[in-house]
Formats: sequence, C-alpha cells, structure tokens
Amino acid sequence: MGQEVKGWDRKSKDGTGNGISIDVTVFRSDVTVFRSDVTVFRSDVTVFRSDVTVFRSDVTVFRSDVTVFRSDVTVFRSDVTVFRSDVTVFRSDVTVFRSDVTVFRSDVTVFRSDVTVFRSDVTVFRSDVTVFRSDVTVFRSDVTVFRSDVTVFRSDVTVFRSDVTVFRSDVTVFRSDVTVFRSDVTVFRSDVTVFRSDVTVFRSDVTVIN
Repeated sequence: MGQEVKGWDRKSKDGTGNGISIDVTVFRSDVTVFRSDVTVFRSDVTVFRSDVTVFRSDVTVFRSDVTVFRSDVTVFRSDVTVFRSDVTVFRSDVTVFRSDVTVFRSDVTVFRSDVTVFRSDVTVFRSDVTVFRSDVTVFRSDVTVFRSDVTVFRSDVTVFRSDVTVFRSDVTVFRSDVTVFRSDVTVFRSDVTVFRSDVTVFRSDVTVIN
C-alpha cells in the first residue's frame, strides 16, 4: 500500500558525465499482521465426568483450604459465617440435616474424638440443628472472612484439595460431580499476535555521481 515516486538520472550541461541520481519516496507503508498459535503438547483426558448444576453462583475473593482427606455427605446444610478459617488434616462429616447461623465463631481444638484437650469457643450467635453428626478432627482451625453456602444436595470426595480464596459465596440448588479420571496436561502453549507497521511519509536518497 502506498505510492512510490522515483527520481531520474541526468547529465550536466557541460557533458562531463557528472550527474545526480535522486530516489524519492513520497509515501510508503508496510503493514504486517502476524499471529501464531503454537501448542507443543496438550492432552485433555476424561474417562468419565458428570456435572449437573441447576444453579450455582461462586464469588471468591480469597480462601485457603488444605485437606489431606475429607469426605462430606450432606442432605441439607446451610452455613452463614462472618469469620471462619478451616485447616483440617483429617475430617469425616456425616450430616443428615444441619443448619448453622453464626455471626462470629472462633473454634480452636487441639484434639477432639469424644476427648478434647483444649477447646475455645466464642460465639455471638449460633443456631445448630443436627439430626445426626459424627466428627473426627485431629486438628482444625477455621478462619473465613466471609462465606455463604447453601446446598440442597452435595457429595464431595477429595483425596487432596488446596484452595486459596479471599472471598467465596456458593449457592447451589443441586450439584453432582463425578470424575473417575481427568488429566489436563499442557507442556507448552504460545499464543503470539504481532502487529507491525512501518510507515515512511517522505524519504529522499540523493547521490551525486561523478
């Protein structure tokens, strides 16, 4: 794209052979658009996965959960906590029905299995309704800036999970996740978009030929 005007070659009037060569480019524009999507290796393998969500809303600012083993089966659970922090080495919860409403709660338990070495509870307001619950906690420390969970039915089995969330709000009417095996592997992926524009408005090359 552009217009290019070249110069001319002429001899001087005395005929000596001296001349002037003028190359003039009034306008020249070189535009190169380049895009390269390079994937060295990518493998998405799912033997079986079933996700069914009627309604879910997740908003997370910050959350940190580290669980070596956790198995939760809850028919109905509603948690509203202004402040809570969970660190669990091992926890197994079976709750037919539980409803927790806590404005502020702080639990510190060194060891609990019908035996509590040390426990400190500070609750401004708490309402618990539990038909059946069995808790075994080696160590648990709960700190949640804000968390709101409403789950009609949820079944989670996690061998290892690590979450970091500043703020999280979960509302699930119904959710069922079943994954036999899933492997997402990306060795290298590069998405490169290059845009280059060389624009010369005026260029003049003048050569005196002698």
